[in-house]
Amino acid sequence: MISNIINMADKTTDREDELLASMFAAKPVEDAGFSERVLQKLRIRLWVQRLTLPVAATIGFAVAINPLMDLLALMPSLASLVPARFAPDIGSMLPATQSIVVGGLLLIGGLGALQLLDD
Repeated sequence: MISNIINMADKTTDREDELLASMFAAKPVEDAGFSERVLQKLRIRLWVQRLTLPVAATIGFAVAINPLMDLLALMPSLASLVPARFAPDIGSMLPATQSIVVGGLLLIGGLGALQLLDD
């Protein structure tokens, strides 16, 4: 039985292949470092974009932490101002610990799955 599959390594080159090989074998055009400068600027811009959000979030957290701590310190005194008939039982409003753990695990698993899909 004779195979109809052509082995590309055994194929001889024709005139078009030689012309293509000579075009790609030519020396690159001299640009006095222009290409490297453009790539350097693109790399810098990429790193600036990558770092902007985490730095802004850190600065925002640093600014907001002091008022947040003051607000948390005021919570017990504010809770005593609410009449007892308007304040429901806080324990009945909180979810069970098992639900919190399962929800956290589902969140972490979902984020991991999205990261795998993104790659």
